[in-house]
Amino acid sequence: MICDVLDIVRCPVCRGAIGDGLRCRDCGRGYSSVDGVPDLVDARTGQRRARWRRADFEAGKVENLLELRRRFFNPETAAAVEAMRAAVARRTGGISGLVADVAVGLGGLLPALLAAAMRPAVVAVDIDPLVLGWLRGRVERKFPDRWFRAVASDARRFAFRDGVFDAVTSNNGLISVRGSAAFLAEMRRALKPGGRLLLAHRMFDPASRSFQLGRIYGFHQSLERNGMRLLLAAAGFRDATIDAVAEAPWADNPAQPFPIAGDIQQFVMVEAWK
Repeated sequence: MICDVLDIVRCPVCRGAIGDGLRCRDCGRGYSSVDGVPDLVDARTGQRRARWRRADFEAGKVENLLELRRRFFNPETAAAVEAMRAAVARRTGGISGLVADVAVGLGGLLPALLAAAMRPAVVAVDIDPLVLGWLRGRVERKFPDRWFRAVASDARRFAFRDGVFDAVTSNNGLISVRGSAAFLAEMRRALKPGGRLLLAHRMFDPASRSFQLGRIYGFHQSLERNGMRLLLAAAGFRDATIDAVAEAPWADNPAQPFPIAGDIQQFVMVEAWK
């Protein structure tokens, strides 16, 4: 088991080793720590957009948003989300070793990973260090005996060394990151040989308005099966499977701009291997 997250990170710009003080030993770039979370996003090359402010976490706005999101689920979506949660628990139950949960947002697959019987060591990754600081506090309260770290990183310029993770997971990460091809290529690079990619994902009919909105955002190729298979193959993954778990019509939800109300969401599990 690694003792220090610095053992596995790298500079996202020059790929050099990160030393004490979060300074790259090769190019000299310095990185910061936010609420104890290493922030390895380079301002010139990273994709970060300011979504959250510190006051949002201090005033409980994040918890309110989560509750608002759940409140607007229609019965079909609520049932589909529960089916997806059960599928995630089954798929993550046998994961072991060192795992990165990427584009984790306000939770990702962390609850399932931290409750997994094999007790994997988990690194939560998101581009926003404030989100990670908030998550770390929740994890430490609920799972005080688990090995857990958090690192802020752009998924397209993944601040981790080659071949360090036994598994990479993500919950709707491809819908959160502009640049599906770069996302998948970086995840494969960071996996050990034989490592596992596990995605909880959503798909849509190419004729739907949500699919067209995904085209504007730049992640539409991942929203249908053939496109996803092509992305995985191009990144070098093998033995890919895409398993449907449930589907449901999406209701209008002020807490989420995507997808578009009325469109059918297909809840799928995507699995592939390096």
